Amino acid sequence: MPYPVSNERRAAPKETPLPPPPPAPSFLDQIGASFRTAADETEDARRGRVYEAYDGLAQTLQDMGHDPASLRRDPLWGLLGPVSVDGDKVWQAVEAERQRNPSAFKNIPATREEFEVQVRRRNGGRDADLATLARGGGVSGFAANVIGGTAVDIGDSPAGPLSLMLGGGGKTVLQTMLREGVINAGQELAMTPDRMRGREALGERMTGAEAALNVGSAFLGGALLGGAG
Repeated sequence: MPYPVSNERRAAPKETPLPPPPPAPSFLDQIGASFRTAADETEDARRGRVYEAYDGLAQTLQDMGHDPASLRRDPLWGLLGPVSVDGDKVWQAVEAERQRNPSAFKNIPATREEFEVQVRRRNGGRDADLATLARGGGVSGFAANVIGGTAVDIGDSPAGPLSLMLGGGGKTVLQTMLREGVINAGQELAMTPDRMRGREALGERMTGAEAALNVGSAFLGGALLGGAG
């Protein structure tokens, strides 16, 4: 004779409800995320962030008793500007401290390559912005990418804001839009190799499809700005 099964044993285990999905980002949030992620790929941003990070480590090492001169480049650099922090010397000092005290600098990655990638990725800021763009999408996401990317292109272009005026002279608005779009797309195409190197420095890889989309977005951004002018 089978034993009776209690209601408690028959009841299925309660499932923990999943947290609600985050709200869709606003259009302005998407523009900001697009601008920052595009800027991440520029050489100036990469170099500036890494330099600031090494400068911060140098300050910490100085507080620990290291001679400031041992962490910087030859004083002759001072003739051309501020005496620069030497990343090689700073990292050697970090590793020396870790040899003496295994708990030293535990808040940064173990290797120099990982440290620089983390810094270039804004210590998680890039991942947060990529997640924002992924939650956006659609027409607003595409428009935000065009606006943010075009703003970075203008700043990164050798001609700067003057790049918006390089294609003037069209007899009609449509001709001006076409001329500005072609010029902007050409500039983006010329900067694509640096963009690809920037992605590699971030621990990512730019596909051919992404490069083509960037060129197309640059054409559209230039055309719209040309038409507005």
